[in-house]
Amino acid sequence: MYAIDVGTHIRAPIERVWELLSDQEAYTFATVVNKATLLKEGRGERDGVGAVVRVWALGAPVTWEIVTFEPPARLEYRITKVLLPMRHEIGAVEFTTRGDGTDVRWTSSFEVPIPIVGRLIGPVIRRVFSFIHNSSLVQAKEILEAAAQTGVGAPAVGAKGGNMKIPEWMKKVLKVWIWAAVIGHTLETPIAYHAAKKRGKDPKKYVLRTLALGVIALIPLLRSEPENKEEC
Repeated sequence: MYAIDVGTHIRAPIERVWELLSDQEAYTFATVVNKATLLKEGRGERDGVGAVVRVWALGAPVTWEIVTFEPPARLEYRITKVLLPMRHEIGAVEFTTRGDGTDVRWTSSFEVPIPIVGRLIGPVIRRVFSFIHNSSLVQAKEILEAAAQTGVGAPAVGAKGGNMKIPEWMKKVLKVWIWAAVIGHTLETPIAYHAAKKRGKDPKKYVLRTLALGVIALIPLLRSEPENKEEC
């Protein structure tokens, strides 16, 4: 299991901080986020429990679902689709009033369900997500503190923070990783097709799952029993 834990203190009221960081489509304020789309509204509140969001971060799509929504103190989410070979456990953003502003803590945990190789790529995935989380908080702090000083209230959706330089090592790693995932997942789809067909499952469904998730979708399929075992 790998854990991410980053945080910051923002000199702005907790309600303002919550308003920005709980708005799922507002994350385009961060340089690392290219696009954010609310695919499904939550129950009761637009960004509440049940809301499904797709974010393009560093050029790669990530989809998550909100599982806890407690204004203005805490929200939790679970990543359901990602190109990287990982299984997300839970992510949480906590808000606490302290002194002249708000403490924000962002935690997340995941595992890489691939024997041996997982130990090698797990730390890299953790480093990439730590950078995404931390840089998002740094830019949220910049925007919110500037808004608090000018008295304009919460920034509008689409507001941008200052330029956050993406490290060269990360650009290279992500480029190689994305292409490797695309090629690898494509090569795995024939295996998924025949395995699903042999097990009486929908081949097209598992081909699409394997294209998106790779071995995370393929391994459970291969471990399942065929529909009709041949008798010896």
